Amino acid sequence: MKKMKEWEVAISVLLFACTATAAQEHSGQSGFQLQVLDSSIASPWLKTVGDLDGDGRTDIIVGGAESGGLVAYLNRFPNWERQMIDPNRRFSTDGEVADLDGDGRRALVVLTLRPDTVTWYRRTESGWSPQILTRQTWHDLEVADFDGDGHLDIVGRNQREWPAKEDAGNRLHFLWQKRQGANIVWEESHVDCPAGEGLLAADLDGDGDCDIVINGGWYENLGHRQWKAHAFARPQDWAHPNTFIACADFNHDCRLDTVLAPSELKGGRYRIAWFEAPADPRQEGWKAHIIVPEVETVCHFVGAADFDGDGRADVVYAQMPQGADPDFVKVLFNRGVSGAKGWTDAWEPLIISEDGSHSMRVLDADGDGRPDLLGANWSAQGRDQNVKLWLNRLK
Repeated sequence: MKKMKEWEVAISVLLFACTATAAQEHSGQSGFQLQVLDSSIASPWLKTVGDLDGDGRTDIIVGGAESGGLVAYLNRFPNWERQMIDPNRRFSTDGEVADLDGDGRRALVVLTLRPDTVTWYRRTESGWSPQILTRQTWHDLEVADFDGDGHLDIVGRNQREWPAKEDAGNRLHFLWQKRQGANIVWEESHVDCPAGEGLLAADLDGDGDCDIVINGGWYENLGHRQWKAHAFARPQDWAHPNTFIACADFNHDCRLDTVLAPSELKGGRYRIAWFEAPADPRQEGWKAHIIVPEVETVCHFVGAADFDGDGRADVVYAQMPQGADPDFVKVLFNRGVSGAKGWTDAWEPLIISEDGSHSMRVLDADGDGRPDLLGANWSAQGRDQNVKLWLNRLK
C-alpha cells in the first residue's frame, strides 16, 4: 500500500458529461436509455449506490477486481464527477454506503480481494482513509443497526461454490459496533446457516428491526444479538442453494414478500419465483409463485421496484455473460390481479439488454422519481465490461 497522500480525493477528479448512447437494438423500444459511465475498470465486481457526498442525490461507486481501483461517480446529473477513492487495491462483490461512526459524513464499507477483507473507507481532511475491520472472505454484506443500540452493524456471508476453507456460505458473520468512549471497537460473532449464496437485510415481520433473508429462509431478529431461523420456502418450492434476493409487496396485502433468482452456476436450469408472505411470516412454507419457469442459473441479480408507475412492484433480473447467449437484462411488469381465490400472477416481459450484467443496483439516478438501473458485467466473456446506466424513460 502506498502512502496516504495517494488516497486523496483529488487524485483523479474528472467532470464528464455522459452522452446517452442507446443500445442499438433497443433504442426507444425498451423505454430505457443507455448511458455508459466508464470503460476503464477491469472486472467491475463491486457496484453500489448511495448519497456519498450528502447533497441529496444518489451517487455510484464501482470497484475493479483486476484493475481500475475504487471509483465514485458523484451525481451532478446529467454529468458525473469521477473521484478516485483507492487506485491500488482490488475489490470483490459487494459494498454499502453508510455513516458508520455517526459523524454526519457518509463512508463506504466494501469487500476487498487478495487480500480478502471487510474494509471501512472514511472521508478525512486529506482524503479517504481505509480501516480493515476483519480479514475474512465474504461474498455479500449488509449494514444496519441489528441490535438497536443506535450504532450501525455489519453482517456478511460467503458463498458455496467458491468456499473459503470451511466457510461455504454456511455462516452469517456479524460485526457489532460498540463504543468505548470516543473509540469504536468491532465485536465478531457467527450464526450457522445452510450453505449457499445470497443475503438481504429486511424487516420481514414488520416489528421495526432488520431481519436477515437467505436462500429459502430467514432469521428473525429477537434482539440482544439473538436470532431465530425460519424457512419461508418448502424444499419442493425452492432447493437451489445459490440465490440473489429481493423483497417487495407484490400482491398489495401490505406484507413484505421475497423473490429469489438462481445465481450460480452456468449450465444449470432452475426458476425465478416469489414467495407470498402469510399473515404471520413465521409460518413456514409460504405460497410459491413461479415468475420464470425455467432459466439458466446465472441470474446474479434480481430486484424489485415499480418501473412503470402503476403502483405495483415489478421484477428485474440479469444474466451473467458466462451463460448461454443471449444474456438478458429483463424487466417483468407485474400485471397480477387480486380475486376471490387470492392473487393471480401475470408478468409482462421487457428486454432491456442482451449483453448481460451482474450485481446490479436499482436507483433514481436523474431524480425524476422513476427507478433506473446500474450494472456491469463482472467479466467480459465475449461482452463488454462497461459501467452502464439504464435510465427509465417509460411513459
